[in-house]
Order: sequence, then structure tokens, then C-alpha cells
Amino acid sequence: GRQCRRIVNVRRSVGMAAAAGVSIVASLILYFAPAPPPAPYERDPLVLFPRTLGEWRAGPAQRLDANIERVLAADDYYSSTYTAAGKPAPVDLFIAWYHSQTEGSGIHSPEVCIPAGGWEMSDIVATTVTLAMADGSTLAMNLNRATIRKGAVRQLVYYWFDERGRRMTSAYAAKAVTVFDALTVGRTDGALMRLVTPVGFNETEADAEQRLQAFLVDLLPIVPRFVPGLEAEK
Repeated sequence: GRQCRRIVNVRRSVGMAAAAGVSIVASLILYFAPAPPPAPYERDPLVLFPRTLGEWRAGPAQRLDANIERVLAADDYYSSTYTAAGKPAPVDLFIAWYHSQTEGSGIHSPEVCIPAGGWEMSDIVATTVTLAMADGSTLAMNLNRATIRKGAVRQLVYYWFDERGRRMTSAYAAKAVTVFDALTVGRTDGALMRLVTPVGFNETEADAEQRLQAFLVDLLPIVPRFVPGLEAEK
């Protein structure tokens, strides 16, 4: 009781009061607003993901350790290494897809899961890359760019959150969009998309970046088959 009485001596904050009020209102809306029935959509399972993407050829699909699978809690995932003739290093592709991001399940950001086994993540920045697509169009794509290091070994990482066709860099914004779509269209599916390539000892990060962007040009057109946007609804 004596500790509780000290609350009255805490200096009042307009910002904290406003935040609490918004949180209460949002909670009431989420609790009482009737959610629409989930909108049906079509997607192919990731076991059918192409082993050939343009000039890139995939190695065997890789399975995660059982403990990692349990923590990841994805409904479907795909992991493989792609190589291409004339490219000095491969590109590792990882996709984790979730049918529902409610009730505690959801996407794990690489900022949390990559720093393990001696790897350190640095230079994380949200950026926009401009891609010259095969059909002649130009695509400005938002993604996160990071460098990971383990001793003298460096790797370049691209990743983003694919939220029903929206490519997002912020995990918080992705969660906000998921809440909005849950209330409006009844869908909370989404995916983490991650690309990793080594930075060779005779390379610069710009060389590795060109390799990732070349892979993106071949990857992006096929993604909606497996990570559908809102237009995929039946």
C-alpha cells in the first residue's frame, strides 16, 4: 500500500496519458469490432519453389535444426543456395511464410536471429534499390541492407517483410499493417524474405550488392505464387 501511494507523486506526462488513451481505445476497437471472415486466397507451397531462376541454379533444399524450426514457428519455409555461371559467389535464399500472425505467432526479424554462432550484424539500414527488370520496367524496391561479420569473413544481407504484397522494412510498421488487414480483409498472412551472399576477399561490398540485385531481378516475379498479395484473393 505504501508503494502504491507513491504513484500520486509521479509527475504527470501529457504524452504518456495520450499514449495510454490511444492504447485503450485501440484495444477496445480490436476487442469489440467484428472481424471479417478470412478472405480466401491461393498460393503454392514452397516445396514447389523453382530450382532455376534465370541463370541461377539451386542446390538441395536445406532443412533447419528441429529446435530452430520450433522457434521459427513458420507454416512453410524454404532455404537453398543458388549459384550462377560467371558469378564468383552464391546467394542464399530463405523464405519463412506464416498463414496467421496472430495469437503469438509471427515473423522473427533477422536482427534477432542472425546474431548467433559468432556472427555480428552491423550497418543495418533501410534503403531503396533500383532494379532493371527483365520486361524493361524499372522497380524501386524498399529493403533492409546489413553486413554480418565473423572474424575476417563478411556477408551482405538483404531482407524485408512481405505483408500481403507490401514490401516493408520496419517490423513495427508490418505489425500495424497486419492489424489493419485483420480488421478489414481478415488476412494476417505474410513472410520474411532474406538474401545473403559472401563478400569475397577480393571483392567490395558493391560487388556483392550487384550480385544480390541481379538475383532479385530473377526472384521477384516468381514470389507472388508463394507469398500472395491481396490481389490473390479468390
